[in-house]
Amino acid sequence: MGDTRSSGARLPLAAVVSQLLVAFTIEFDNEFEHQMPHRTTRHEIPALTGVAKMSIDNFLGSLEEHRYLVVGPDPAGSRFKVARLTPKGRNARDTYLHWADAVELQWEDRFGTQAVCALRDSIERLTVEPAPQSPLWRGIEPYPDGWRAQLPAPKTLPHYPVVSPRGGFPDGS
Repeated sequence: MGDTRSSGARLPLAAVVSQLLVAFTIEFDNEFEHQMPHRTTRHEIPALTGVAKMSIDNFLGSLEEHRYLVVGPDPAGSRFKVARLTPKGRNARDTYLHWADAVELQWEDRFGTQAVCALRDSIERLTVEPAPQSPLWRGIEPYPDGWRAQLPAPKTLPHYPVVSPRGGFPDGS
């Protein structure tokens, strides 16, 4: 496939947005490796992230193995296990937040503050409304005769596309 800029063809909007996300990810990944949500019960993580329980279990296992978090009984006494960041995990989270801000500032230097603000404003208009009022939710209606139509509607979408090491989609399919 040739360069669409020279041929005058326009990429679909989904392709442009995904390229932007990949560009941000590559720049971010060049400087930082891990992230983890704040303390919450292990049971709540799939619903909060929009990612299947099996994938979450795999990710938590890896993060625990590398000592970014510990999973254990809830000190509040619930029957669910709680994932808590270790000092190494809190440092990684803080580093992630710092680097994410740094990448945005680098983009402001490279592309201009006005362009980055316009991009942020455009994206926030799509994402600020809670599900299912967000315009992003309008495009994920399952095919009525498909197996996904038989499942409860998700409460959230993944904040970032997730593909497990075993392949498959974030919802476990």
